[in-house]
Order: sequence, then C-alpha cells, then structure tokens
Amino acid sequence: IVLTLAACFALTGFIDLSVMVQSVATLLGLALGIDYSLLMINRYRELRARHHGRQRAVLLAMRTDGRTIAISGTAVASGFAGLTLVPVDQMRSIAFAGLLVALFAVLLATTLGPALLVCFGRKINVAQLRLSRYSRSSEIRWRRWAALVCRHPLRVMLLSSLPLLLLAMSSPRMSSSFPEESWLPARTEAVQALRVVEQLDNGNVIKQLKVLYD
Repeated sequence: IVLTLAACFALTGFIDLSVMVQSVATLLGLALGIDYSLLMINRYRELRARHHGRQRAVLLAMRTDGRTIAISGTAVASGFAGLTLVPVDQMRSIAFAGLLVALFAVLLATTLGPALLVCFGRKINVAQLRLSRYSRSSEIRWRRWAALVCRHPLRVMLLSSLPLLLLAMSSPRMSSSFPEESWLPARTEAVQALRVVEQLDNGNVIKQLKVLYD
C-alpha cells in the first residue's frame, strides 16, 4: 500500500489522479497482501511438516505457489490495465491504483515474503489458532474442488470462459466516452440545476467559477 501510494504520488507530476487512489490501494492492497502471504505461508508449513529445512521449504514453495501468485497478480493487473483506456479521471485513477498495487503485491510476496520465512522459520507458528470442525470441513471441500480442477484443467477453463466470451461479444458496441447527463434521473436536484444553467445560455459558468481564499 505504501509503495503504491508513493508511486501514485510520483505519477501526479504527469497525470491527474483522483482521491479514490487511496481507497482502492488500501482495500485491494490488504486483500492481495493477505491472500498471497497466507498462500505462501500455508505451503511453507506443509513443506516444513514434511521435514524440509528452511531454505529448501522456501525454495519449493516459490516453485509452486510463487508461480501461482505471479499468474494471479498478472491477471488482476491486466484487468486494471484495461481501465486506463477509459477517458475518465476517476476510472483512470482506479486503474493505476489497482495496477500498481497488484504488481507490488506480487513483487513483495515473491521476494520479501520468502526472505522473512527463512528468517523466522518455525516462529511463524507462534500463537497459531486451532481450526474448528467447520473450518476443517470447509478446507476439505476446497481441497476436493482444487483437485477436481487440477484433474480436468481444460474442461474447467472452457466452462469458465463461456460467460467471458458472451460478455466479450458486446465489446464492439462499447463506448469509452464520458456519459451524457441524460443517464441521470431527471428529478434529481443536480440535473434540474444543470437544466436551469443551460436555459440561461451560460453552460460553462460552473467550469469558469474559481474561488480563492487565504
């Protein structure tokens, strides 16, 4: 989150960014950071339980979960990269924040995270909470689902791609321009005020008004 906000601060010298950068970077950074960290830690614990040493366990975890984290982060970053094409400052701010925080999450999870695991070793299990029966049964169900996906990767990919293909069929009719005011409800005060300004033949008065205070 800190790295993303610092990078966005540097970008403000070249492009305009909205205050929404802070919210997107914080929410998405927490989600990806916790997810990727737990993924790496769980695999590290499994390998240590198989009597692998610290460095060996981290190396094996990087070969498997590190690759998974990289693929996941690339998918998230690619989705936000597409939003940079929308010519709206708020959307572009969300796009840059999501893109940067996804890249930094992958970078830290595959560099700093493994280094910390080597340093702490089995100390990461201090104050570990015991799983309830419901949590264990849920874990078993997820393991079965993951095993099913691994046994039939092509079928799962094809089935999951069908909704995406249906959505992509409408992309030629997509417009990236800023929506007109007609999409807002006509009864709202903002729309009624806009109509009054237009009737005064001074539609740019809102953009021309500047307030200076000391």
